[in-house]
Order: sequence, then C-alpha cells, then structure tokens
Amino acid sequence: MLGKIAPTNVERDGLFITGQNPFSSESVAKSVMAALQRRFPPQLNNGSDEILPAKTLAEFPAPSFIENITVSPDEVLYVSSLEEGAVYRLAVDSKPLLFAKLPAVAGLVWIGPDTLIAAATAPGAPGLYRLTSGQAPELLVAIPDAKLLNGLLHLGGSHYLVADSYNSCIREADISNGKTHVWLRHHFLAHAADPYHPVPQFPGVNGLKRFPRHTLRFQYRTAKANPDTSHPRP
Repeated sequence: MLGKIAPTNVERDGLFITGQNPFSSESVAKSVMAALQRRFPPQLNNGSDEILPAKTLAEFPAPSFIENITVSPDEVLYVSSLEEGAVYRLAVDSKPLLFAKLPAVAGLVWIGPDTLIAAATAPGAPGLYRLTSGQAPELLVAIPDAKLLNGLLHLGGSHYLVADSYNSCIREADISNGKTHVWLRHHFLAHAADPYHPVPQFPGVNGLKRFPRHTLRFQYRTAKANPDTSHPRP
C-alpha cells in the first residue's frame, strides 16, 4: 500500500521532508522512513533528542489560518492570520492583541520596534507593506501580477525576497524605490496538481530560509546565490 502513495512530501534523494511538488518529492511513505532513519541535513541532525513539553501560547478561533510568525529581539511574536487579514502581537505571557489589519497578509519580517514588513495579496493592491503600530498599512512595493505572496525574507539593506506561490517564482523587491523583479523562476518552484491532497492546486514555493555560504533554502530545493549580485541557481 505504501508504494502506491502519490509523490508528495520528500525530495528525490530522500534527504529532506519538505513540500508537495512532484518535481522534488517521492512519497509520504519515504518521508516517514527518512524521519525514522534520521536522514536529515547536517544542521538538523546535530540537534538534541530531548522532547520538550508543549505549551499553548495563544488560541485563535476556528477556522483561523495562522500563516506566518516573526519574532522581535525582545521575544515578542507577530502572527499573521491569512484569511482574517490580520496581524496579532503576542508578548510573553500575554494574550494576542490585534496589531494591524491587511487583507491576505502572509509573510512577516520584523524591522524595528512595533514595525514590520509584510507580504500581502490584498485585492487590487498586492505587494509589500510597512505595518506600524497605530498606523494604516503603507504600500511600499506594488506587485500587481502576484497571485499569492507568501514567505518573506530580508536579503539585505532595503532588499527582500518574497515567494509567489502560484506564479512559480521568487521575487526580489526594493522597499526604498518600489522596484521589483523575478529573482528566480524554475519548475522546482511550481505549484502542483496533487490528487491526493485536499487542495487540488497546492501552493508552490512557500517558506524561505537563508543559510551561510550564499545558500537559500526554499520549500522544495536549495538555491546558491550571492546576495550582492543576485544570480541564483537551483
């Protein structure tokens, strides 16, 4: 039975439990085997085996879609609720407080006291926004052809990378001048038609994570890129 499971959750080398893209996945069964056999990247294999107790920090009413979290240096959490179009602020040992309202808000990056950069596919005005406590969202970079702006990463200076999950690409945006371009487009980033998943067109490239040596890991593969030159290769 396991051999009949559709390719959904592991890269072809079986090393990473990642996403649902058939170009970079094998099967749910292999993802389980990878976990059991501890076939993970080195940075994950070196962790502690200690299982820490779970603690509920906040609860949101169903059917909330909690999409992204960013954390300030003083350990304040900012949480995006995608379908509600809201960002909540959660300080230590306190209840979540509404921080900002922004339709279809997803990716978040903390940049200063009670100030965030957010990726949102707001109807008629998708792009990157500045969210500041007590102020209306400020559109910094318009991305009119975006289909689903998702994971957000600070590349350096005024430059950010943002995943466009249904456009099969990662975009670079400069919040100082409002300019943007496609940073990387590849079939590894494409959304997938997965008959085994309840969402027929499951989103493509999603979360973005930066590692040393000019390496960016996105939800399915790794891109080598020098942030000073912005010439990525998967």
